[in-house]
Amino acid sequence: RGSHTPALIAALWSRSQPLPEKAAPCRSLCVRTNVTLRILHIETKLRMRLRLSVDL
Repeated sequence: RGSHTPALIAALWSRSQPLPEKAAPCRSLCVRTNVTLRILHIETKLRMRLRLSVDL
């Protein structure tokens, strides 16, 4: 998780230098995407666990 963070921060920083007001929406969008992916990941895990318990 921590390996690509510095590059991401650097990209956000360099992108936000000319237009600072555009950094916040981009970051919130990234956060929203991360949350959505995490929820989907948890749902998939739970579904797999349920399927295993049903098969057994």
